Amino acid sequence: MPINPQEFEPKNSRWEDIYSVLENNGIKVKSPTTKIGVVNEPLVFVTNSGVMQHGTFSTDDYGYELVICVPESQYSKLEPLVVRVREVMKQLYPMIVDDRNVSTSMFDDTMRAHYVTASYTNHRKFSNY
Repeated sequence: MPINPQEFEPKNSRWEDIYSVLENNGIKVKSPTTKIGVVNEPLVFVTNSGVMQHGTFSTDDYGYELVICVPESQYSKLEPLVVRVREVMKQLYPMIVDDRNVSTSMFDDTMRAHYVTASYTNHRKFSNY
């Protein structure tokens, strides 16, 4: 269900909104600089992925990547977690838009985890300071 403007209280940043909506829906969330070592449970890292101009419009696209991870012995839980995360993220629509881009699953030797990335965008009016 999309955002209800009468009920939704935005945080100080869209990154915080993403983090909060995932956490409030029971998904374990971490910031990208959190040192965790080996992944022992399914979790999601929320990262900023840059800003670019939206075509020729006076709008900037602020990108966010969700790195969705599961422990190496739980590969079968990766796809259901991706589906759940994407469903929860619909709560932030239309403020945060699903780019419908999910990467191929990969394995990280350091974290001992399988992961994919899912891309999201927040469109903002360009402001020239």
